[in-house]
Amino acid sequence: MQLSSRSVHPCPLFHLDLTGTQTPNRYLQPDDIPPHSDRTLSNDVTYPSNSRYSLQWLNPDPNVIAMIPNNRDAAFKKRTKKPKPSSLLLHYNYGAAAVKCWGHGTQVLYNLFKPPCPGEPVPAPVGPPRNIHDRKVAIQKREEAQKGGRVQDTDRTGTNEAEVEKEEQATWDEDDVMIFFWGNSRAAKERHTWKVQENVQRMEKWRKELPSVC
Repeated sequence: MQLSSRSVHPCPLFHLDLTGTQTPNRYLQPDDIPPHSDRTLSNDVTYPSNSRYSLQWLNPDPNVIAMIPNNRDAAFKKRTKKPKPSSLLLHYNYGAAAVKCWGHGTQVLYNLFKPPCPGEPVPAPVGPPRNIHDRKVAIQKREEAQKGGRVQDTDRTGTNEAEVEKEEQATWDEDDVMIFFWGNSRAAKERHTWKVQENVQRMEKWRKELPSVC
């Protein structure tokens, strides 16, 4: 079993309700996760001795959980120097999956933060347009404008579409929520303060080491 990072869906594996966690972490110890189910391991893999990488179902499906039991731990190759899965990505994926499955009220966070949300980029056209212009369409639009008919309807439709697009941009998904908490939690603020202080100390040390100019 291999734990990988998420590309599209909030969970790092193949099922929307299945995600992974690494312990120990800031809040959980390995013993806080229920014991994993027994399974036969090949001779060239083993469980890590100082940590656990556990699969967890957020909304277990009885038909699937029989094949993949809850809290199953990942085993890794012996005598290898390859790094273990990133705990940061696992925790991010776990939180995003929880928001995706159970989260609500994200509009409250958006109203507090109100980040700029640029629209979808418009792809640049490849080569000159190949459309054959039909003058009948232009003539029909001019006649409608003179009658005062569909022009107003078209303007109203365009306004409604702009409002809908604006509302869609103001809606946060699970990634927006996780990025918000990642950058605004107490740990994140402490981490930012520590980096600022470290940069100040580095600059002060560099300044003192500069040769004096007579």
